[in-house]
Amino acid sequence: MNAIILAAGHGSRMITGKQFIHKPLLPILGTPNIERTIIMLKDYGIKDIIIISGIYAKYYEYLHQKYNCIIISDSTTSFSTLYGIYNIKDKIEDTFIIEGDVVLAENVFDYKPYSYYYVIKYPNCEPDAWKPITDNTGRIKSFNIGSFTSPCIFGISFWSKNDTEYLKDYINRISTPENLMNNNKFWDDYFFDILDRLPIFTHEISATSATEMNDVHEYNLAKELCIQYYSTPDQYFLNLHDFDNDFSFYINNKQAIVYAKKLLEDYNFKHSNHVEDVSGPINFNQNEYTYMVRMKEETIGFISLINEKNYLQLRRIYIDEIHRNQLLGTKLLNKLIAFSKLINKELRVNIYDENALHFYKRLGFKENFLNYVLRSE
Repeated sequence: MNAIILAAGHGSRMITGKQFIHKPLLPILGTPNIERTIIMLKDYGIKDIIIISGIYAKYYEYLHQKYNCIIISDSTTSFSTLYGIYNIKDKIEDTFIIEGDVVLAENVFDYKPYSYYYVIKYPNCEPDAWKPITDNTGRIKSFNIGSFTSPCIFGISFWSKNDTEYLKDYINRISTPENLMNNNKFWDDYFFDILDRLPIFTHEISATSATEMNDVHEYNLAKELCIQYYSTPDQYFLNLHDFDNDFSFYINNKQAIVYAKKLLEDYNFKHSNHVEDVSGPINFNQNEYTYMVRMKEETIGFISLINEKNYLQLRRIYIDEIHRNQLLGTKLLNKLIAFSKLINKELRVNIYDENALHFYKRLGFKENFLNYVLRSE
């Protein structure tokens, strides 16, 4: 599975609004929007990411060094999105194709074994939106174009490897010199003619989870959407999909208390010279968020996060003994690191022994504060 991000367009509506930063690089919560998309793709489990950047390649080269993305710099890819897709059509196989002006609050990537378009109920639908008309199986049979209150095509699609050969052949057939130079059509605008032969379905997402930014006004709305979404960690963790490890998170405060006591018992076993009382009540801070961690259908541990104004603190993490030594702690921490990047906050952890010190150093954590305590002998 891989992903292709379309970032070679000119963004003329942004330029008209005197916004001259290339759209995919506009910051959302302090991070360039395209980086947020890459972070979410990798967090979901997609490591093979191609960026079609065309004449803007110099602005995206750093993403190769930082995230190992493949940068397509051929200037012809800026003529039209069809030209861009034509250049990398052989890479399409279980592939997400994402428009560069898509802004994601929620990590909406979700594998299904068929080709589908993401759809969304736009709060302010433009007059040229594409509304899919589906049959009783959910397969798209045609489109209506206009302004609608029902779900319309959003800027993400997924193309199943089952449809790859037909899709590549069709891209070859429509890639005439005239079509390749036509920047008034998007690459999949030509698909009207093959809906009866290529099975494409829909996948609806919430209008609170994502949006698009075609102009400066929509860019400001996108920033507000993400600020609202990340006002607490709940929406992100409770809606998180994970293809690699099948992690999911849920809230159960009673079970979190049980796990917090297990964590104290572990601590007491390792630090017999400073035993904590486990008989009393366990209290969580007012700004502390506790999540049970599930892998497939089995609960494997819990985490608690303190969301401060300028940083995110991992206060507690516990994995059941039978699930240790499987790199699950590393994989779980990588999810928290991804979240901290999306909210643009420093992630802090407390370290109580040498094993934890080596664990966090291996993940790139650096010493920040050194604490001294006075203990009675």
